[in-house]
Amino acid sequence: MSRGAEYKDIMRSYKHLSMRYHPLKNHSNVATNSMKFAEVCEAFDVLYNPETRAIYDEYGEYGLKEGIVRPDGSKIGGGYFLRTSPENYFEKIFQDGDFLTESRENDGSDAISSLFNDGLGGLNKAKPGKPADVEVSIDVTLEELYNGAVKSVMFQIDEIRHDAKTTAKKNVTK
Repeated sequence: MSRGAEYKDIMRSYKHLSMRYHPLKNHSNVATNSMKFAEVCEAFDVLYNPETRAIYDEYGEYGLKEGIVRPDGSKIGGGYFLRTSPENYFEKIFQDGDFLTESRENDGSDAISSLFNDGLGGLNKAKPGKPADVEVSIDVTLEELYNGAVKSVMFQIDEIRHDAKTTAKKNVTK
């Protein structure tokens, strides 16, 4: 990647390389791919943020992570690290929202959005919320409460499907 690369080019490269090295997408040589995947996520995080990119362009990786002390004693850079796991970072980037217009925080708490939002016509549906708690009423006698009893109960739950975006009703017996 050249020093003058635009954000669109950085994002395009990240999308391509993250899919290439993601341990769940490429099962050959998982250890090497996991390390490369972490490097790709960190590189994208550094290059997409204007502040960290400027420090990296001027002083390199050492200046970004360790910092450079000026002759007057002040320090530039230092302390950078990817503040979440590469898998969580990848998930944030491919979630809902508009990645290009969203403001970014340098503390790792920003909600990075889907790169596919506009290009594939709205595949980024919002994930369903946490399923509601299940409440079941059971008729028991005082004797059963005192002595203990085993009862079978049938109820319905909302199960999140494999796409992690839709739910289905499921009957459960416990």
